[in-house]
Amino acid sequence: ITGAQCPVGGGAGRECATLAIDGTTLTMTAPDPEPRTPVTVRTGVEGRGIGMLTMFRDAVENLRERENALLKTFSEQAVIAIQNARMFNDTQEALASQSASADVLRVISGSPTDVQPVFDAIVCTASRLLPCEAVGLLRCDETHFYSVANASRGHLEATHGPGRAPIDEGNSLPARVIR
Repeated sequence: ITGAQCPVGGGAGRECATLAIDGTTLTMTAPDPEPRTPVTVRTGVEGRGIGMLTMFRDAVENLRERENALLKTFSEQAVIAIQNARMFNDTQEALASQSASADVLRVISGSPTDVQPVFDAIVCTASRLLPCEAVGLLRCDETHFYSVANASRGHLEATHGPGRAPIDEGNSLPARVIR
C-alpha cells in the first residue's frame, strides 16, 4: 500500500512511502525527513496473536532475507519463553494445590477425633492459595449455624460473628446457603 496515512515515523497525517505485509511481517517506510523503517513481526500461538516484536532501522530499505528470518526467529523464541513461563506457573499452581491437599490430609490423619485442627488447616490453606482476603468455615446443627474457623492470607484469625445464629433463610446468606 503506497500513500496510506499512518502515524508511524512522524505522526498522523504523514504519508507512508511503503507498507508491505509479507506473511506475518509488516514493514513501513516513512518518507524523509525521518527515514526510519519499523519492521514488526507478529508473535502467535496456534494462529492466535499474543504480541509483536518490532525493530526500527535508520535505513530506508527492506530487510534482507537473512535478517528477516533472524527477526522471525527472535519472535518465535519470545513465544517459547511465554509458553514456558505459563507452563511453569501452571505446574507450580498444580503442585501447590496438591501439596495443600496433602497437608490437609496429614492433619486429618493426625487428628481423628478432633476436627478443629482440620478446620484450621482448611481455612489457612484456602486463604493462602485462593485470591481472597479471608476464608471462613461455618457449621450448623438442625436450628443454628456458627463459625468454626477463619483465616486471612494463610493465618488463623479469631472467629467473628454472633456465635450461634438461627437458620432463618430470609435473614442471612449463610442460612440461605445451608438450607
